Amino acid sequence: MNDPNTTQQTEFVWRRLLDSLHFLGKEVDGRVWLAFLIPILILGFVYAVWMYVRDSRSVGWAWAAFMGALRCTVYAILALVFLLPANQSWDETKMQSRVVSLFDVSESTTARDDLPSDATPVEKLPTRQDKVIAFLGDEKAAFLKRLMERNPVYAYRWGGQLDEDFFLFDSGQTWSRAEWEERLRNADNKQVTLPEGKVWGVADWNTWLRPEIKPVPEDLDEEGRAKFQKRQELMSRLLKATNMGDSVLTALNREINNMVQGVIVFSDGHSTEGSPQAFRDLADRAKKAKVPIFVVAVGQDRPPVKIDISDVQVPEQARPEDRFPVRVLLNGEGLAGQTVTVFLDIFKPGAKDKCLELQENATFKPGEPPSAQVEFTIEAAKYPEALKAASEDKSAKPELEEGEWRFVARVAKNKQEVFVPKEHVSDAAPVRIVKRPLRVLLFASAPLHDYQFIRTLFVREMDKSRAELCIYMQPAPGHTRSLGVVQDVPPERLLTAFPNALRDENEVKADDKFYNLAAYDLIIAFDPDWTQLTEEQCRLVERWVGTHAGGLILIGGPINTFQLARPGAGKEKLRPILDLYPVVLQDNRILNLERDPKDPWRLNFPGATPEMEFLKLDEESKDQMLAGWEEFFTGKTRAESANSPTLRGIYNYYPVEKAKDAATVVATLSDPRSRLVDTNKEQPWLVTMPYGGGKVVWISSGETRRLRAFRESYFERFWTKLARFAGSGNLTRLNRRIVMVMGRTFNANNYVNIEAQIFARDMTPLPANAKPQVVVKLPAGVSDKEVTTKIDLTAKPGGEWNGWFNGRFLVKQPGEYGVDLKVPETGDTESRKFTVKESNPELDNTRPDFAALYNLASEADDVFARMTDRSTATAVRQYLQQQRPGQAADKPEKADKPAANAESEKLRLFFDLKGAALIPDCMVSMSNIQRSRGAVQDLWDKGYVTIKEADPPQQPVKLVTVLTVIVVLLGAEWLTRKLLRLA
Repeated sequence: MNDPNTTQQTEFVWRRLLDSLHFLGKEVDGRVWLAFLIPILILGFVYAVWMYVRDSRSVGWAWAAFMGALRCTVYAILALVFLLPANQSWDETKMQSRVVSLFDVSESTTARDDLPSDATPVEKLPTRQDKVIAFLGDEKAAFLKRLMERNPVYAYRWGGQLDEDFFLFDSGQTWSRAEWEERLRNADNKQVTLPEGKVWGVADWNTWLRPEIKPVPEDLDEEGRAKFQKRQELMSRLLKATNMGDSVLTALNREINNMVQGVIVFSDGHSTEGSPQAFRDLADRAKKAKVPIFVVAVGQDRPPVKIDISDVQVPEQARPEDRFPVRVLLNGEGLAGQTVTVFLDIFKPGAKDKCLELQENATFKPGEPPSAQVEFTIEAAKYPEALKAASEDKSAKPELEEGEWRFVARVAKNKQEVFVPKEHVSDAAPVRIVKRPLRVLLFASAPLHDYQFIRTLFVREMDKSRAELCIYMQPAPGHTRSLGVVQDVPPERLLTAFPNALRDENEVKADDKFYNLAAYDLIIAFDPDWTQLTEEQCRLVERWVGTHAGGLILIGGPINTFQLARPGAGKEKLRPILDLYPVVLQDNRILNLERDPKDPWRLNFPGATPEMEFLKLDEESKDQMLAGWEEFFTGKTRAESANSPTLRGIYNYYPVEKAKDAATVVATLSDPRSRLVDTNKEQPWLVTMPYGGGKVVWISSGETRRLRAFRESYFERFWTKLARFAGSGNLTRLNRRIVMVMGRTFNANNYVNIEAQIFARDMTPLPANAKPQVVVKLPAGVSDKEVTTKIDLTAKPGGEWNGWFNGRFLVKQPGEYGVDLKVPETGDTESRKFTVKESNPELDNTRPDFAALYNLASEADDVFARMTDRSTATAVRQYLQQQRPGQAADKPEKADKPAANAESEKLRLFFDLKGAALIPDCMVSMSNIQRSRGAVQDLWDKGYVTIKEADPPQQPVKLVTVLTVIVVLLGAEWLTRKLLRLA
């Protein structure tokens, strides 16, 4: 780049003396010619004087002096010509030192680091760039003014690359690059008016340090449009990326030959592009050129505080009378151990305003990130005034209105969060409330008493559109088909065979739809003869329960149940059915049980929980569980029944060896004669067990009709609730054995982290050596070559084992993704959907990188050496000592340098915005004058033209001036001698 202080000078020179002489391979000073020329010239003068002194005796001294002068003049001219007289031009350049200032303008500088308060909300907090601009405009610091007192300042901005359109600050004025280059081009042309620089203010800094991407103006021609678009591409590079190493290196290479006294870098250190090699090259280049790099760190490096509602888990569907959970999963970065209040807003179908607001407290557990979970129980009966649907029947049980209900979670923002809204709000999680009747299949080997009463109950439920009933009565011995004597259901619902298909209901013919297991939510099996089913039908039943969340209620009996306990060749065929039973059966024939039908025994309920609503027989009672049972057993309330005799109860049971590990023993028979042999525990009478997505219930004997004998409403409530409990798995399922924690939104080119707490079927933590697997479902257009589609989760290390597994995978492309978490050990599957958005590396992570900035700064020794004011040097040294690693809590502690080595570590030119006011004191001013030899213009051989124009035209004749003069002088001498008769 041209320098404005370059001038041209011209001086007269003797070129023969100026040029060196090459003699015998050596270079000799050109003035050696004087040693030859002067003696020869003197000798010529002496000869001329001697000759004309002699001739003066005959012609007189006047004519002799005249002719001698002519001869000496010729000798002098020849000597002058030999010395080659010329005009030598010189370019004289005055170099002035300068300072280069580099400003980071990427989007990460728009981040806010200060903590909001009641007086200063987040939106009014200054950004990092605001603080830089305020510093530049601070009259007290006078940063730019003090720099300009010693050196002109060249200011560049950078982001993903360097913007080479700099601004020059000199003598209190500012020039753009275009204006400055115009001044340089016209520096010698006094007739051109040069642009005058202006004085910059805060508004100018605001405009320049906040580049914008603008739309292309419509009035531009094609060339102008292309130029404008190219400029906007640069603006995009400045904003959307940060390449600190290459940008600073480019600026240094551009200015390195211009006596740079220092490069000042304003940045938060957050880089999204570039390589470590660029920083190494930059350090080497700056050190060799002795150009110190001053770094001004912008921002604060504090652990981020951030709350994220990662998921709101709800069932896809539920019935109006169902009770279902809503789980809210939270991540709390930087909030481990802290408690927040979670609000749940409930919206009725089509309503804009919430009908109910619930709240629970949640505590973030340590982790990466810390997480928390709260669960809300939704039930119309629990909040009847807010949730129940309008009904003319005031005595009817509260139910939810049909339609799509929406659930929105809210959490107030933390005081330390840099977050504009007052609270975090989740997307609405929808739950479809469907008043679909429960689809029941009664499967019986004979018309037992319980079967008949339950059949009558569900026929009435069918008349009220609350159930759909089909019946399969197994044929009597010696018959191949059911006799079909039941008249309470339409003929097509009285099956002639057990269902033999499990397919999509839409793919089954109308005549066969009731022979498809997918048409049922629940099967109630009354002491069935499973051996009459084919092996394929047994497998279908097992798959219907485990995979398709079907419900199965098994009632033991003395006629056929023993077949599952006896050994034999057909046991392998019944293996899928045996897996479904929540108990290990015994052969009642071998035990030869003798029961006295006059001795009723009460039930105990060791496994009862509030979720088992079927155990609450009396709706009017205030008791949450087991209301009505005590009245059934003793005729008295629970408070009055102490030591009361059992009036009613259970008389019989089918013996079992034990309950399976995954099962819950809800009720046991108190008869001491029925105790288990191995453990001496009471005989399990009512047992539940989750099996895959479905539920299985075991009832030890068909005696629930005794509830009906006491109070018919008890019997009906028990069975309607038990049926919904067992058969609603496919509607209200939220897998309680898998707690899956993951975000709902991610950015492209980032990892998706998955954490899951997984329990075995007995609800103990899944063993750490288990291999749960995540299968990723890709959006359209994304290849499986870009994303790993199968990820094995591994046990999360640390602490007491509690079933937590984790894993991650990289997503590169935006779109709607899904994951299925499969647990082979339990057969459970949990699914999630998440969205991947285009990544913005600048804003996705805005945490400053003081490690990179500290390592970028030059060592301070060379700067201290050039400072003449010792008191100022001492002040700078003391400040930089505080900036050492381990000395400042929020700055270079991230520089990967231990505090123990702080004394031996050389000081670096690392400043924050407050300390940056010391930088002008570190600068010195230098100037250098350089003269470069230009062109030579000889003065003796230009000559002149004798014929310029002629008619007809002739070739012009050019004569040498010196030769003409010599000829004239010698001719005058010869003619004079001739006239004086000397020749």
